[in-house]
Amino acid sequence: MYELTIAKKQKKLLLSLVEVLLAMGVAISGWLIVMAVQNMQDQDPFIMDREYDVTGTMIVEDREVPYTGIITTRYSSETSEFSVKTYHVKYGSTIFDRTFKYSLMFDADRVPTSRFTHIGSEGGYELWKGTDGGADVVYYLDDKSIVHHMEIEYEGSKLSAEMRV
Repeated sequence: MYELTIAKKQKKLLLSLVEVLLAMGVAISGWLIVMAVQNMQDQDPFIMDREYDVTGTMIVEDREVPYTGIITTRYSSETSEFSVKTYHVKYGSTIFDRTFKYSLMFDADRVPTSRFTHIGSEGGYELWKGTDGGADVVYYLDDKSIVHHMEIEYEGSKLSAEMRV
């Protein structure tokens, strides 16, 4: 009888150990899948979030005031037909701070949609112009539709933005 009780306890212990190992295996597999998907997305330069350094001037009380700032982007895939890059702008000087945002929409071929106008080429970039969120923007896109430079006009400010490397 005593041997039977020890055998049952060993069997329960073995089953518990197997359950823990299986649970760990499932957790590790899930983590590996998530990391693989994330790495695939990180490898596509088009969808990567970026930062841009901003410089410019604004006329304040009949004076030209220089300022600096930053633009950060957020990518979102609306549908299989469209995707959007939203640009979050923060800039200022010692006397003012401003924030605003605007977006650039792409079709399935990663070309700006008909809301934007192709205005030519310059220095190896395709130039696209559009208005969104009150900002008039000229985008300098490379052959992978990545924005490297922007010229922005917003409420009297003239901004120039360069992608951080």
